[in-house]
Amino acid sequence: MDTPKSSDADGPPQGLGLGLNLLTAVAVVIIGLTAVIAFKGRDIYNAYRNHRVKNQAAEAMELIKKERFEAASSVLQLALRAAPEHPAVNRTVAELFVQAHNDPQTAISFLRRVINSKEGEDSDRLRLGELLLQTGDLSEARKIFAALPATLQTGRAGLELLASIKRASGEVIEADSILRRALLLEPDDVDAQLQLAIMDEAQALDHAKAGAAEAIWTIARRNDEVSLKAIAYLTKSKTLSASQSKELRQLIDKHPKASDRERYEVLRVFTRLNPLERDAVIQHEVARNAGRAPDSMFDFLRWLGTEGEYERLLKIIPAETVIRDPDVYLIYVDALSAAERWKELLALVKTRKPPVTPTTVHVILAQCYAKLQPDMAAARRELQEAFALNSRGEVPLLLRAAGLAESLNLLDLAIQGYTLVGEARPVMRLQMLEKVFELQQRDRDVAGLIETVRRQHDLRPRNQLFIDRLNYLRLIAGIELEAAFDEVIGFETKPADTVPSSAIPLPLLRALAAWRFGDVERMRQEISEVSDPSTLPAGPRAVVAGLFAIAGRDVESFRIAEKIPAPLLLDSERYFLRHAMQ
Repeated sequence: MDTPKSSDADGPPQGLGLGLNLLTAVAVVIIGLTAVIAFKGRDIYNAYRNHRVKNQAAEAMELIKKERFEAASSVLQLALRAAPEHPAVNRTVAELFVQAHNDPQTAISFLRRVINSKEGEDSDRLRLGELLLQTGDLSEARKIFAALPATLQTGRAGLELLASIKRASGEVIEADSILRRALLLEPDDVDAQLQLAIMDEAQALDHAKAGAAEAIWTIARRNDEVSLKAIAYLTKSKTLSASQSKELRQLIDKHPKASDRERYEVLRVFTRLNPLERDAVIQHEVARNAGRAPDSMFDFLRWLGTEGEYERLLKIIPAETVIRDPDVYLIYVDALSAAERWKELLALVKTRKPPVTPTTVHVILAQCYAKLQPDMAAARRELQEAFALNSRGEVPLLLRAAGLAESLNLLDLAIQGYTLVGEARPVMRLQMLEKVFELQQRDRDVAGLIETVRRQHDLRPRNQLFIDRLNYLRLIAGIELEAAFDEVIGFETKPADTVPSSAIPLPLLRALAAWRFGDVERMRQEISEVSDPSTLPAGPRAVVAGLFAIAGRDVESFRIAEKIPAPLLLDSERYFLRHAMQ
């Protein structure tokens, strides 16, 4: 029987059928991909972004370890824009603020973001405890320790935090005992052995120090990461000898994991202790780094700067390449400043966009204008711009700007700068207020001094120095006399837990208060109780001399007054000095 033959009416030709099947398959694939992208696209993007910012955080952390802070900041800015809540990014930003800006307060805020996320770890809580101690917040640090799991509290890391809390609380002996207990939990750990040896060297009697020191050197001679810590410790030793620095140089040169930064720390000590070999070392390092790009030899360039080799450094770095790397740029700027090549520095900043923050640019321009222009108008303007930006994360730069203003005798701007630093760093506030107090004394600004001392007193209300300063200023200026009188004479005996201020004796304050209220006899009695006026600062000494004169003790008054430098006195203190010199 014959097989029936197909006809055109039975279906499409065979080739066309294959084509339709292929098109159908492609369509199915496209539809499938579209569905995947529609439903999984966000997950894919988030996974990609997560991978990218993790890499950026890791890159920034490596830069921080190398003290490439400007470069690390640039990388982290990109990561923060892409994923502002990412734990790895916030951890790294926190470390940048600690290492680059000495700003544990801001670092704490970033680390809290990590802890409050699902990815917060015990290591984050331990680090937070350390940072809280740096800010002086013992109460919060104790809470962090108390919230740790019991196993962590009794482990090495937890006990180390507890030891730090005890030390910050003034319980030094207990702190050392706890730290030693923590380290002995891991007797075979080389890092723990190193820390124990360092403790022993610091605490041991003279005859036992040698053994501890030898233990540190033994660890330094190992070719591992802990040996690098031992070498770093030894470079800071005040008793390091020239021959020992030579051994450290040999150890760091042959160490397989030593970074350039660690190597140049050793060379810095070596050249100081072996000055006759300094030139040869510098020539050797110049030859060793020949041909490298400036951004790849940051540590070498920085070392040259610390050695004072500014002209050599400027020859090594082509000016046209420094724009690319912010850390190298700052080294180049410092070298031009040290070489006093101000016109070149001004041209560098003005002709190309600098790879640094606007605050930095304003400070550099202020330096240039202060040297190149006869008046301080342009320098003042640039410093005003720097402070107007109020860059709380740039405290070292604000300190530098305030110091520059002080050196230029722009005291109002210096006061503004130091005040901004105190506002940005609560832990430095008292220190900055003391600096402001010194500048206001130079400026003879009694009203400003009273306001500053009032702020110091608010921060430390039981500090007797601040109480006495405030009352002294009130009494010599003739303001708020009733408040001063109540505090100085109203309480005939001080509370048992107060310590008299050595700068301003209580009898002097009482004599001043009695004189202000017309009680000359009481003033005579009180001023006679000031035992040794020659030990007092110039201002209070002038007041004593004046009160001696008013009390009729002319010879003693003149003997004190003739040795007092009048330019150092406030106007109110000069009034008393004139009495003594009549």
